[in-house]
Amino acid sequence: MRYLSVLCTALFLITSCGGGSSSGGGGETVIDTGPFYYQPGDGDEMIYKVTVAANSPYYKKSAFTLENTDIPDQYNYEALDGLEGNPHILETVTRGDDLSSCTDTTGLIYYTPEGEEIIDDQRYSAEPPVWLFTNVDYSTIDDEEPESVVAGREYESTIEEILFDHSDPPVEVGARTITTSITPLDIVSVSVLGSTYEALRIATESFSEETIGGSTTTLTGSGTMWFGRDAGLVKIQMEYTEGENPESFDYLLELADITLSADAVLPASLQIAPPARAVPLRSFMKNISHIALPRLP
Repeated sequence: MRYLSVLCTALFLITSCGGGSSSGGGGETVIDTGPFYYQPGDGDEMIYKVTVAANSPYYKKSAFTLENTDIPDQYNYEALDGLEGNPHILETVTRGDDLSSCTDTTGLIYYTPEGEEIIDDQRYSAEPPVWLFTNVDYSTIDDEEPESVVAGREYESTIEEILFDHSDPPVEVGARTITTSITPLDIVSVSVLGSTYEALRIATESFSEETIGGSTTTLTGSGTMWFGRDAGLVKIQMEYTEGENPESFDYLLELADITLSADAVLPASLQIAPPARAVPLRSFMKNISHIALPRLP
C-alpha cells in the first residue's frame, strides 16, 4: 500500500522547468527555467499511468478555482502575509483502472493565486485509510535560490513538515523531513506512451524520514525525471529502498493524457510563466522534493 502515497505526492506537487539554455562563464551551460514553469490552472486535467506492480492504476489530477471561504475549517488555516488572495486553486487526485474511470479520491492540495502551496491533504495507506494534512504554517524549507540552474551542478533542499489529523481543532500526529538533491542534465526529446516531448532531464537523489504515532519509516530513492514543454512532468523513473531492512522497488510514472483549459483566467504563475520571469529555485526544489521523495505510508 506504500505505492498509493508514492502516487499521491508525485501527482500533487508536479511542476515543470525546462526550455532554453545558454553558455555562461567557464563553459557552463545555463538553463532558463522561466519559460516552462507550469502548474495546472482552472479546468486542466492530467492523467498518469503508474507502473509499480501488475495491474497498476491510472491517476487523474484536476484543478478548480475556489474562493478563500471555500477552504474547509478542518484545516485550521490562517492566511499568512503574502499568501492571501482570491481565487484559490484546489487540485484533486483520483484513481481508476483505466483512462475513463478515475473516481476514488486519494488526495487534495490548495494553492494561492501565486502558486504557493497552502494545504496538502492525502490519504495514507492504513486500515481503514487515514487522511492527514500538512499546513504552510508548519512547514520550512532550506535551500539555495539562484535565478537559473547550471547543467551538471547539484542543488539540494531540505523540507521539514508537521502532519495533522482532521480533528477539531487539528491534532499534531507526526512529522516528516525530506532531503533532495537534483542535477539538471540537458534538454532532450523523450517519448512517453506514444507522445514525444521536448523535455528537461534531471537526475535526482532523495531521502525522507517520517514518524507517525511513534513509528518511523525511511525511504531512499534515486533516478531520473523529465519535464516537458507546455506539459509539466511527463515521466519519472526511480528506484526506492524502504526501511532498515532494505526492500527495493521500481517506480515509473508516465503522462497518459492531458487536457489544458482554453480559458486561462488564472494568474500566469499557475500557467506558463512569461519568458522574462525566472522561476525561483525555492519553488522548484520544494516541488521536486515531494516528487522525488514521496510521502511514506
